Amino acid sequence: MPQTVLITLAFNLLPVGFAVLFGWSLLSLMLLYWAENVIVGLINVLKMIVAASNKGPTRITGLFLSVPFFIVHYGLFCAVHGVLILVLFNGEPTQTVNDPWDIPAVFWQQIHINAFFALNLLLLATFHLYRFVMEWLWTGVWRTTDPYVQMFMPYGRIIVVHIAVLVGGFLATFIGSPTIAVVILALLKTVLEVSAAQINLPQTALSKR
Repeated sequence: MPQTVLITLAFNLLPVGFAVLFGWSLLSLMLLYWAENVIVGLINVLKMIVAASNKGPTRITGLFLSVPFFIVHYGLFCAVHGVLILVLFNGEPTQTVNDPWDIPAVFWQQIHINAFFALNLLLLATFHLYRFVMEWLWTGVWRTTDPYVQMFMPYGRIIVVHIAVLVGGFLATFIGSPTIAVVILALLKTVLEVSAAQINLPQTALSKR
């Protein structure tokens, strides 16, 4: 199995272990995956800036428009989806969400309730930073990447993963067992991430030549 797939598998299975060992709620895992997409968006801003760095003054100047546009558009996309998660999966008595739009307060609550929430978030951030450095910078993919095209790259992932997470979340609620529900949701997301890593392998291999 290629190294990229193994790393993807390892980092996506970590939340499964924490969820089983420490009895995570479905809401906790949904919020963790939502936060992961925010991390992906922040790293995409770095990719846009780096990709424009060797494309001439026109593309560099264009960053003053494209980067703010992406931050606002992607940020609104994530905000609406975060609110949707808080409204639909706010079923835990110890995790009552009074204001679904107050996402920072919800995260602070998660850190207090779930001691390993922040640790898992840090691990996922490390995973995506690793891929950014080793699979995008080190291999030279950034040299042939158009910053305007890169601006839309995270949307395919976020739509597919979020649909799968929502569908899996709804299905998991009918099971009745919180632990089984969390494991099913985590495994479903892991399968999607590993499949995406396998699809991207040919591009990475070509960039190393």
